[in-house]
Amino acid sequence: MHENYTLENCTLQVEDIDSQAAKVWLLILAGQEPSLSMVLGINDTLNCGKLTLMVKRFYAGESNDLVCLKINSKSISG
Repeated sequence: MHENYTLENCTLQVEDIDSQAAKVWLLILAGQEPSLSMVLGINDTLNCGKLTLMVKRFYAGESNDLVCLKINSKSISG
C-alpha cells in the first residue's frame, strides 16, 4: 500500500498501517526539503506547512487497514 495525499505544499505517502499496534508509517515530502519518515500512533500530531494532522483512529479490514487523520488549518492573524 502506497497512497499519496497532497495538502498545501506537503505530500503524505502512507507506507504502512498496523491497526493492531495502532501505528501508521508516513513519508512526508515538503517541496525542496529532504523527505521525512515518521511512525505515528493515536493522538500523535504532525505539522505540515500551515496544516496540523492528528492521528485519530485505525480501522482493521480483511485485506487492508485504514487510518483516520484529522486535519486542522492554522490561521495567521496580523
